[in-house]
Amino acid sequence: MAFKFLIHRVSNQNSNQLNYSRWLEMAGIFLGIPLFLSRMSVPHVKITSLLAVCSVCLVLILRDKTFDRNRFGFNGFRAWYMLAIRFAVIVGCFSLYTIVVDPESPRALFQHNYMSWALLMILYPVFSVIPQEIIYRAFFFHRYGSLFKEKRVSWLVNTMLFAFGHILFKNWVAIIGSFVFSLIWATTYLQSRSILTVTIEHALYGDSAFILGVGYYFYSPDF
Repeated sequence: MAFKFLIHRVSNQNSNQLNYSRWLEMAGIFLGIPLFLSRMSVPHVKITSLLAVCSVCLVLILRDKTFDRNRFGFNGFRAWYMLAIRFAVIVGCFSLYTIVVDPESPRALFQHNYMSWALLMILYPVFSVIPQEIIYRAFFFHRYGSLFKEKRVSWLVNTMLFAFGHILFKNWVAIIGSFVFSLIWATTYLQSRSILTVTIEHALYGDSAFILGVGYYFYSPDF
């Protein structure tokens, strides 16, 4: 009995130490790195850092045998009509915001430069959306989800950290907008268990924002 008690106590101590290290790790990645990068003005260091962090996170979840790789596909998700309805509402809100609140905003970041605009529509999902969803959805919920007793708490923390990561753009619209949209994307990921599904949704919203003229809040020339 004494031996079993000792094993149990050591196991609990190891578990607590692991939890502490995970909390510190999460703070470093999702608070420390964005805060550090927000103070830097070196061209392209932000996108380079995003891709580097994404690579590390991807390696970690792929090496973890408990991670379900089916999440990289649609994983049986079929509720596209719900995403379509939500997308239509969001695009309507984008349009209304542009007309009522910010009518002087450019309708595209690269007016009369259609090649640059087309490249943005392609490169943004590949080099920004995919890394963000791997880091903030797949990696975050798999690695840190067990730290929270309730899923809705992890959902809210994820949303807040995603919004904090957008301090790099140095405007409140990017931070508040990221918080609102992360509520949607985190919900989509938790319900669909599909990185591909939430990535498509994120990319559609992002490209629509650029098309309708509000994407400049989420754009930085030195990114």
